[in-house]
Amino acid sequence: MRKTTRPTTALVISLVGLSALSGSGLAAQIPLNLAFERPGVEGFSRPWGWNLVSAAEGATFVVDSLVRRSGERSLRIVRPAERAVGEGPAAGHALRYWIAPRFAWGDRVRLTGWVLAEHLDGQGRLVLEAWGDGVLVSDTASLAGRVAGGEWQRLDLSIPVDSSAHSVIVTAALLGVGTVWFDDLSVEAAGRTWDAVPAATPPDDATLDWLAERSSPFSSVDAADLPGADEFDDLAALGRIVGDARVVALGEATHGTSEFFRVKHRLLAYLVEQAGFRVFAIEANQLAVEPINEYVRGGSGEVRNLMRAMFRVWNTEEVRDLIEWMRTYNLENPGRMVEFIGFDMQDPRAPIDSVSTFIGRAEPTLRSWVDSLYAPYREAWRKASYPQGPTAVRQSWHANALEVYEQVRGNRDLWLAKAAGRADSVAVEWVVQNANVARQAALSALTMDFAKRDSAMAENIRWALDRRPEGTRIVLWAHDGHISRAAHEWANYWSGGSMGGELSRLFGDEYRAFGLLTHAGSYSGTIGSDIIDARLFTAPVGSLEEGLHRVGQRLGSPLLIVDIRGAAGDPAGSWLLEPRLIRMIGYAAEDFAFASPISVGYQFDGVVFVDTTSPSRVFR
Repeated sequence: MRKTTRPTTALVISLVGLSALSGSGLAAQIPLNLAFERPGVEGFSRPWGWNLVSAAEGATFVVDSLVRRSGERSLRIVRPAERAVGEGPAAGHALRYWIAPRFAWGDRVRLTGWVLAEHLDGQGRLVLEAWGDGVLVSDTASLAGRVAGGEWQRLDLSIPVDSSAHSVIVTAALLGVGTVWFDDLSVEAAGRTWDAVPAATPPDDATLDWLAERSSPFSSVDAADLPGADEFDDLAALGRIVGDARVVALGEATHGTSEFFRVKHRLLAYLVEQAGFRVFAIEANQLAVEPINEYVRGGSGEVRNLMRAMFRVWNTEEVRDLIEWMRTYNLENPGRMVEFIGFDMQDPRAPIDSVSTFIGRAEPTLRSWVDSLYAPYREAWRKASYPQGPTAVRQSWHANALEVYEQVRGNRDLWLAKAAGRADSVAVEWVVQNANVARQAALSALTMDFAKRDSAMAENIRWALDRRPEGTRIVLWAHDGHISRAAHEWANYWSGGSMGGELSRLFGDEYRAFGLLTHAGSYSGTIGSDIIDARLFTAPVGSLEEGLHRVGQRLGSPLLIVDIRGAAGDPAGSWLLEPRLIRMIGYAAEDFAFASPISVGYQFDGVVFVDTTSPSRVFR
């Protein structure tokens, strides 16, 4: 059964500018910013670790240094009355804080805090909850009514927490209009007040021995650092784990880590030159990256311009270097060329335009009909990325895209019969696939189910392999969450709906998944339209990353390839099967990023570990 109420990526929080923790020892645990002293990654518009639940137009959240009960800062929530006409006093504006619950299992958690109001018509509310398979238990306290101003008032909440809870959740909210401040929240359990809480059980000596025995140090993330004759000698462990697999997926814990990108370049070179892999596929729009595929196979173009078709996180010097290496390799090995393809489906505009163009040539009388069906969805994408709308509108987008897809698919055999050569046949296969991608995107918009994207990406990878000679081997580049196997009852990425889970079902033992993890350092991440260099939160004790950091120290290497197959069949490896926090950062800069419990031993075949990392070199 899929658990749908555990923390999701919306609750995942990461660290930037948390210099107060350096050297304090708290970085080994999970710090609690319940007094609002630390601002979030974007500055003073949100306290560190607190994430948006809801906010009506005009509501603002501020880390306030002018009004506070103690310390240097408080949380201020404001909703002017003139911006709330017709909404009523129940409209809520709230932030939420996630706490790992292990510290309180078998005990009661008590939350106390202080609230101050000005021109309040509604409530300043604190909510304390334990989450498991649903909301297990909850308590609420509030300052309510029409409050013109006054003194700080104390709120007191308490709930029991048992081992079925995977989260303790604190919510601070303004219901209605006016201004409220919160300050000096405090959590008590097990006879003490907690400023930081443990993440999970640390590995014992037997576990560290098990990990060390299966860890192989490697020399560098960059092949250029090694003599030519020794270029791949240190990657033999990767080859043993890959074996005869046809599909090898290389993940990444962040989309902005230079060392991840560079080591994947090196591993790709190894798999191409030593193991005969002939396709490289990246988490990017399938049709949009075809010009890059032409370029690496000797075509013309300026590589940076071609790369703009991909997500901005891939517009980096590291990815450019990989593309240029592929082009050079192909020019030197014309009989063993490697391709560069995409498998994502998120932006349907290019596929839609391609379908329209093909129909205009093959079935001119149908073009206006196709364009009219596609027009509303394409226009919605022109106005905004990932457009949403009322259910009826999203249903029409999907119904129209499905109707075009069925029409195109129904004409496939007729068009293939008319094909004058291979180029025409390839064009037919592409128009069917492009219509399918438009349908995939519309289905994702309709259902608003993140897993629909992952299943579509797996479908697109299968399509790409089916078009190539039998036995073609492919290397995938995507986030750790996408490539994970989802082979656990509930402690999975994406609540079990990962691309890797579907690929495991499609390819069985021919699929290998490698997670890429780091202990500390920094990365590049987005805030709005900006990309910044952000600090990583040092991996907490109890995380796999901190355990591998200790293994690396034992083996004298900051770079490890770890074979974690067999954990399920070995008591010494069972630590990897217990749900534990793991770093997960996408394109956005985060505060903490260790919020989702994952059973790592079920997700990956191997781990590539880089102890300390740095930001990717993004084209500015």
